Amino acid sequence: MVRPFLGGTSAERMITYQAADGEKPVVTGSDVWKTDWKDEGGGVWSTPYERHPWDHPEKWKSPFTGARYRCEQVFVDGAYLQQVDSKYAMKSPGTFFTADDNKAGTLFIHPAGDGNPRQRLIERSMRQHCFYPAVKGLGYIHLRGINFRHSAAPEFSKDWGSIGMRAVVSVRYGNHWLIEDNVIEWGN
Repeated sequence: MVRPFLGGTSAERMITYQAADGEKPVVTGSDVWKTDWKDEGGGVWSTPYERHPWDHPEKWKSPFTGARYRCEQVFVDGAYLQQVDSKYAMKSPGTFFTADDNKAGTLFIHPAGDGNPRQRLIERSMRQHCFYPAVKGLGYIHLRGINFRHSAAPEFSKDWGSIGMRAVVSVRYGNHWLIEDNVIEWGN
């Protein structure tokens, strides 16, 4: 994650984050996940799993339950897996499900294609942002030509009540930003 501490001072003196000529940089909120996988049969695999500390919508002032409120993303060989509400809904390849007791649990994946996940690239979103200023209100920042992807942040929390400026790329109450020619994808 990129966390600038300083902004520019004017439109002529902006702090710029940009791709070098001919390069296509990627800033990702996911990590490669190497773990022990258990074959559950039918193309489904499982592994021990722990939820993110910030991902507990059932504890909010107005609690929400179910997978659609959880901020989880899993990718296999770069392909997004669709989160489903139960292990039994994983009949189709390209899905995942998490089962837990709010302490520890199990992640189930049903990736497309054949093959042991130990020999595939498995990524899990681990950060809430890809670009998030360390200081509120920074001004005069320019982002250009960068691919930002795979962040997972809740859209509601008991601490801030609503969206709370959580995003793949956040200006965090900043001013005079120029964000151009970037790719922003797979934010949850």
